[in-house]
Amino acid sequence: MKLHQIAAAMGSETDLQKLLKSVLDAIVELVEAERGFVILRSSNSDKDESGSIYVARNLDREEILDPQGKISSSILREVLKSGKPLLLGNAISEPRYKGSRSIRELRLLSLVCAPLRFRDETLGLIYVDNRHKRDAFRTEDMSLVQAFADQAAVAVMNARLIEENRKRANTLLEANRRIQASNAELESTVRERTAELAEALEDIRTRQDQLESKYSFKNIVGNSEALKEIFSLLEKVSATQLPVLLEGESGTGKELIARALHYSGTRRQARFVSLNCGALTESLLESELFGHTRGAFTGAVSEKKGLFEIADHGTLFLDEVGDMSLGMQQKLLRVLQEGEIRRVGGKDDIKVDVRIISASNKRLIDLVAAGKFRQDLYYRIHGLRIQVPSLRERREDIPILVEHFLELSQKPGEPRRRFDADALRAVISRDWPGNVRELRHFIERTLLVVQGDTIHLDDLVFDDLPSAAPPPPPLPQEPASILAVRRGLQGDNGGAPPQPLSLRAARGEFEREYLAQCLRASGGNVAAAARRSRISRESFYRLLKKHGLLPR
Repeated sequence: MKLHQIAAAMGSETDLQKLLKSVLDAIVELVEAERGFVILRSSNSDKDESGSIYVARNLDREEILDPQGKISSSILREVLKSGKPLLLGNAISEPRYKGSRSIRELRLLSLVCAPLRFRDETLGLIYVDNRHKRDAFRTEDMSLVQAFADQAAVAVMNARLIEENRKRANTLLEANRRIQASNAELESTVRERTAELAEALEDIRTRQDQLESKYSFKNIVGNSEALKEIFSLLEKVSATQLPVLLEGESGTGKELIARALHYSGTRRQARFVSLNCGALTESLLESELFGHTRGAFTGAVSEKKGLFEIADHGTLFLDEVGDMSLGMQQKLLRVLQEGEIRRVGGKDDIKVDVRIISASNKRLIDLVAAGKFRQDLYYRIHGLRIQVPSLRERREDIPILVEHFLELSQKPGEPRRRFDADALRAVISRDWPGNVRELRHFIERTLLVVQGDTIHLDDLVFDDLPSAAPPPPPLPQEPASILAVRRGLQGDNGGAPPQPLSLRAARGEFEREYLAQCLRASGGNVAAAARRSRISRESFYRLLKKHGLLPR
């Protein structure tokens, strides 16, 4: 009956300690024991050899105070290790326990130990004893205690599962709380980053608009016919991918024109990258253009992208391209032909898509004739050749440039400066061998030394070159095509023996320049250009195709 009541209580009671107290009180009463103990091992039972007292009760159903040390540790270890019940009628006289100090000190007589078994695991044990009477328990008592122990083992395992599930639930709740907090923090971070990204994109768009506005053709200062003709031609070619060659003296604004061409074209969203080819040795120039791998040479401590990679889908401006060595010209030609580069020290080819704008203060065709520039590379970069006029060739732009540089140099709160008529005439009449760059530096230097608002003729101090440097020759009055052939035949080497073009090369140069002039004079209309040259439209078209001059 008691066993049935305990079994029923196990199905309804959720407090393990309260349940085990009831079990222990029932056992003590039924077997007429003096005391009873429930010992439980920790969940890591393999390492817990003796367990710990969970419930301790006496015959009067009272708690035993300070139960530690009141039961035999030897008996506990034996039953927990074997997993089998134990019945003793006179423990202190048992030969096998003769060396047990705990049995001797406690003067134990009768006791029963039953393991709490669940499947193959011993969870603990129930221990009852009687210290005043020998053979107080029978075999039937041991079976009864074991029956209660088996029921208690199920309760213990259920309690452990419930506790484990509770801990897991708490862990999951805590993890969920942390996830929610992390999600909230992440959402806040994403909102902040999204706002920052939107702000950055807006800033990029604003900067891009400013760059496009700053480097548009209309912001290049000048109103001369020479500049208007260049701008008209560049606006037509800006939407194409045609390589452009800018030739002209230093300081004429070739890079400014190149930037305007980039920011007016279809590649304006990508990078514009410039490099002065004449300022670097061949090895450094190769590394700058194509990049290098780590350890490619002394000092290459890390991998580096070249300018071709940086300018991918954009524009690469090669200034003073005529100063490249022939070996470097060969490497550049390969890139332009194949559309791929290989880093110095690397093995892999990297595809690049770059528009090339080149510039030179020398006539590249003359360098070709002198054997200093590869002809095949010349025609690769010579999709469209533009001669940028010197400042002395467009003197009518000097007053506009003077006003522009005065405005740029004016500091906030300062009165507006101006040149009087005599001073301005002196500035206009000067040849300016350094061109626009020299003019700007001259005005900035003049403003530093002049105190008043008006700049007079006496205030001007020009930085003249030594007489050993002759002024540039006057512009030729004959057509450019005739001039090109004459230079090829006579040589233009400043007194050096002439190195004439071959007849075929001179004829080809003349033919190409002649066709280009006819096209320009006809506004790009092939039929009108053919009539002007007095040949059939079909023949004119074939010649255009031969020289790569077909309008787009």
